[in-house]
Amino acid sequence: MRAVGALIALGDSRAIDPLIALAKNKEPGFVLQVVFAVGAIGGNTARGYLVTLASGHPVEQVRRGAEDALQELERRNP
Repeated sequence: MRAVGALIALGDSRAIDPLIALAKNKEPGFVLQVVFAVGAIGGNTARGYLVTLASGHPVEQVRRGAEDALQELERRNP
């Protein structure tokens, strides 16, 4: 999780794909942390990932987290 925090601090959109891969098939709590990291970094790939999770993840908490992260991303970068 420290590495994820460092990636957020750097804000480098190249981190999005590895973060998405890292979250695949992980427990919802971990996925949520990745969701907020991806949302904080931003970019088109991040936006697409968040839309996908918000509309179809099987865990409601992850869907809501993705919606929140997407709204924050849209607020920062309309």
